[in-house]
Amino acid sequence: ATSRKLADLCRQKFIGEAPVNLLFCIDWRRIHRWAKIDCAPYSANHAFRHFWISFQDTIIAAQNICTAADAHGLGSVYIGTVMDLIPQMVDMFTLPREVMPVVLLCLGYPEGSPLPRRKLGPDVVVHHETYQDLSDDVLRDAFSAKYPDWQKAVDDRRLESIQEVCTTVHGPEFADQCLARIREQGYINMVQNYFGLHYVADGMPQNNEDFVKLIVDRGFTWFTKTEFPIARAD
Repeated sequence: ATSRKLADLCRQKFIGEAPVNLLFCIDWRRIHRWAKIDCAPYSANHAFRHFWISFQDTIIAAQNICTAADAHGLGSVYIGTVMDLIPQMVDMFTLPREVMPVVLLCLGYPEGSPLPRRKLGPDVVVHHETYQDLSDDVLRDAFSAKYPDWQKAVDDRRLESIQEVCTTVHGPEFADQCLARIREQGYINMVQNYFGLHYVADGMPQNNEDFVKLIVDRGFTWFTKTEFPIARAD
């Protein structure tokens, strides 16, 4: 029943069909309670340093599960929309303050033998001692190899959407340049679709303040200045 509710909430039917769904959370409530029980000073839920490490640890734990599942012939998929559904996740799983949902992981047996997705090669993503910028041509060729023959047809609706996004983010001159490039090449390329139509560049940064407020409501003040003394919270 819970998996079906998750599927409806995340609008992804396969979540309800997965044998196992795991929600990974940052949990500072447990350690905060331990500090209270044994009378120790505590400020972890106010420290960005603690957040940085705890977020890494949470993702590493999820990835270790993926690796173990793969070793046993299982498939896995991350559900990133958790970040847009924090209040609903909190209610569904009765998560107390100082517990923050990070990512949902679905596990199950894949149908057939899915092919691995193309990735950027090590010559693109691995740097030796210092960061090395690739030339424009080499970088473009690397992404072309990852997304071979990827093209989206041009139509008025898509052009209008991309123009609006470009104008909002970079101004009308850049919008004209982008549309001219699309018309010249005769299609919408992968990165234009990615940031112009899918993860739209004018929409993704919206509501940053709301996300910060959600985090504060969860009992974390990582992004604000901490003043001592900090009142004890029950």
